[in-house]
Parts: sequence; structure tokens; C-alpha cells
Amino acid sequence: MLTSGRCPRDGSTLFDLAEWLGRQGSRPHLRGGDEDEERFFAELDALWAAAVTFTLLQPPEPPPPTSPRQSTPDSSAEVPSRPAESPESKARPPSTAVEGKAIGGRAVSSQPSSGTRTLRHAEMPELEESRALLVATGSYDGASLLGLPGVHKGARALADVLTSSQPDPAFAVDKLRLMIDPEDPRDILRAVQAAADEARDVLMLYFAGHGLVSQRGELQFATRSTEPGVDYTTVRYNDIRELVASSRAKRSLVVLDACYSGRALDVMGPYTGMQEAPSTYLLASAGARSASFVDSDGMPIFTQQLIDVLNFGDPEASEILTIREIHQLLAYRARRDGHPLPELRANETGHALALARNRALDPPREDLP
Repeated sequence: MLTSGRCPRDGSTLFDLAEWLGRQGSRPHLRGGDEDEERFFAELDALWAAAVTFTLLQPPEPPPPTSPRQSTPDSSAEVPSRPAESPESKARPPSTAVEGKAIGGRAVSSQPSSGTRTLRHAEMPELEESRALLVATGSYDGASLLGLPGVHKGARALADVLTSSQPDPAFAVDKLRLMIDPEDPRDILRAVQAAADEARDVLMLYFAGHGLVSQRGELQFATRSTEPGVDYTTVRYNDIRELVASSRAKRSLVVLDACYSGRALDVMGPYTGMQEAPSTYLLASAGARSASFVDSDGMPIFTQQLIDVLNFGDPEASEILTIREIHQLLAYRARRDGHPLPELRANETGHALALARNRALDPPREDLP
């Protein structure tokens, strides 16, 4: 069908097939066993990839004048990837995502936008229902804390890869907020509260800078005006944790790139909210007693590795990079390079959370005519 001129250019048949499979319930089990089953879904995945390539290569056609009921075909309707958009172009009425079943063993969701159907894996954040807050503090008013200008570069690069550098972005540009060198701890907590209140699917928080430990052994984060030993000039991780726990988001992710960030895992604890327990993830750059490091250019090594994984993927990893798999790749690289091992605490009660498609598995461009 894919090499025939009869293949519909708007991909409607493929969408109908995907939706039909999604309504059939759980993934089918063939009589031949796991090997035959995997071969079947591998062929289905190959068929889908070929359909995407076919659609991309077709020139647009005007609607036939003799068929008034046909609408102008949209050659990008079935393609998961889309170009980066400006915040203005992303403004649109909120839409409700419809979660599908498993196709080839991988869950997907269909999120309507401006009349165009786009397939997204259910593990990926729903763009309109998710929020991300990235906080980077590298400049300090006092002389007690060493400046970390590289954390600014790292946070900006991470924001870019999460919103515009992926074929299927994790977050919409206007749903991600970047804070550089906030001075007042209350400004950070207000931003966390706002993101937690707005998020309905995924809430992601990222903090980079100096990690401190209070006299009671609690993890704290320095702000621009922080005075070491003066607790009220810092942001306590416990305060962040409570705000995250108050959110109605279905999935939450906290990423910490700071010294002693592993201490946050000791206070994560079970979820005790009134609503249905969400899936929660805490990814720390180092252990409870370990420092985090920067490279020769001042870039935080953990953040740089995270960006590389999201940007380029790994040929041995899955098609979709979940938080668990991202942690495994980061841990492998840290062990290989002799850096502190990142730590993960995960509590999955629903869909797993992914941040990117595996770019290493994209077909090479030279294969395209």
C-alpha cells in the first residue's frame, strides 16, 4: 500500500487503524509465543515508519474541484514530529487529550490541536496540561559562595531541548518557565506553587546551583541573596516537596543538580494526598554526601549529560526515553567517566513518564531520496 499511488496522503487510514487497535483492549498474544508476537509488532512499527516517510515525501495536492466533500489534505497529520513554534503561534484554546490503548506494545494518546490529529505516546506529557519550572542560581551577592555561571547555560539549554529541539517536544514553550538567579526564596516557592496549581498531567521542576545542608541535616538550595548558615535565606527542599504533593498533576518529576541532592530521596516518603496517588519521580545528580561537579567550561556535568541523552538518545535504548531509562543511561555514563552516580526514586501508579523520543533510532537522513 505504501508504494502505491492509492495511499491516502492525509494518513486517515493509518489513524483509523491506530484508533481501531486502541479500542481492542490489551495487546494481543499470538499463538506462536513471545518471539512471533515481537516480530508482528516489529513489522507494524516498520509499516508505520514507512507511512510517515511516504507522507513526508509527497507534495501537497489541491482538492479536486469535482469533489466538494473532500477537504484540503494535511500532509503532516500523521507525523509525530513538528517544527519548533514561537510562543505566539502556540496560543490556542485548551484541548483535552484522549488516551489510547497499546499499539505495538506502546501506549499512545491523540491530542487534537487546531483540527489536526497528532499521535503522542501516553508516556509523553500532554502539552496543554503540563507545566515545567526550571530554576538556575549561579550568581551570589556575598563572597561566601562560589559563582557558578555555567548553570545558567545549562538551564537554558535544557529548556531548549525540552521545548524545541525534539521532534516531539516534552513541553510547550508557553508552559515552561525559566528562572535565572532568583533573589528571594519566596519568589521560587510562588513559582512552584503556580506550576503545581496549573499542572494536570505532568509537573516538572528542575533546580541547579549550590546545595546546602542545614544544621538539622535538611537539604537546601541557595538563592542569589543566600547567606550560608542563615536558613531563611535559602529554599528548603521540604517546602518544595509539600507544594508538589499538593498538586493535582497525575505525574510529577523533580530534577536536582546540586551537591548533596541525594538527601531529597530520604524525605520523599509515600504519597499521602487525598486525591488518587500520582506517579512521582525524583532524580538527583549525586548522593546524600556527594558533591556535584562542573566541567572545564563551568557547565554542570549532570545537566550536560541529561541534555545529551535527550538530544541524541542511545542506540541501545528504547524508542521512548522514560525517566527510568534516562537514569540508567546517566548512571552508565557517570560510572564510565568516574563521576558521582545519579540517584532515582520512583513511585509509578499510572503511566510511566517519558521526556523524549530516542533520536539515536531515527532513520538516517541519507536513506531519504
